[in-house]
Amino acid sequence: MSNQPLCRMALGLGLVALASGSVLAGPVQTFHWMDGDPGTVDQRGGRINWIETEFDSDNQTLRWTGNFGNHTRLRTDGFTLAISGGSSPKHAAGDVALFYFDSNYGPASSPLDQPVLTAYTYNGNVDMYTATSYMDGSGATGTQDPDPIASSAVPGANDWVEDLFFRAEADGSRTMGFEIDVSSIIGHTPLHPASNWTGTGFGEEIGMWMQTYTNLNTDYEDGYVTGWNSGFSGSLELGNMQTAADPVPEPATLTLFGLGAAGFFGRRLRRRKQDAQDHA
Repeated sequence: MSNQPLCRMALGLGLVALASGSVLAGPVQTFHWMDGDPGTVDQRGGRINWIETEFDSDNQTLRWTGNFGNHTRLRTDGFTLAISGGSSPKHAAGDVALFYFDSNYGPASSPLDQPVLTAYTYNGNVDMYTATSYMDGSGATGTQDPDPIASSAVPGANDWVEDLFFRAEADGSRTMGFEIDVSSIIGHTPLHPASNWTGTGFGEEIGMWMQTYTNLNTDYEDGYVTGWNSGFSGSLELGNMQTAADPVPEPATLTLFGLGAAGFFGRRLRRRKQDAQDHA
């Protein structure tokens, strides 16, 4: 068989792969919120300027970024966050994880260079100043046994965290967030099972319950929270908000397209060489 039919075959395979929806990986869902968009907002924990989040269901990775405050005295030091794939998780005790993002990790005498992120089974507590999911994973009356899931502050057990960041911006606001592998959180078996454990993540819809904190004071033991207190607290509650989807080509698709493109350009190069020889 000559090279030209092979080139045509490779190019055809590449184009067919691009045209076929079956060679697209599951969509990466994204969601953007800005102050003024729909949602129930309380700005007492520092102004919530914008939120951006992305969830890759195939790779089970979650990225979340928020920007808070301005030049006012209300400086956001951290937040708690629960995410669902539909209605607001504000009271979803035992169904979702609650993340604690602390930019002031550890005692004031020996702070770490980066923030810490911990995750617990959410007990449905919505106290505006003191979050207690870390000490009680159950929605039952009274204090039950805690259900810690993961902590970036536990040596040798923080490979679920890809990135943690906290920075002060030129306008006086603060940007903070994380990128994490949530497979262990989604696969977690709650100590106090509820109706439907989803852990975290979202699809075509998102629900979010976030509380923001100023003058945050925290305590830890073995990498997990034992005290979480603040001067002021605010919140953002969203439910059944539409997300956007970005389909991601699978590696096989890119390979086939590369073969087709290589065949196409190789054929053009041979034609040019032949034309040059014919005119020599």
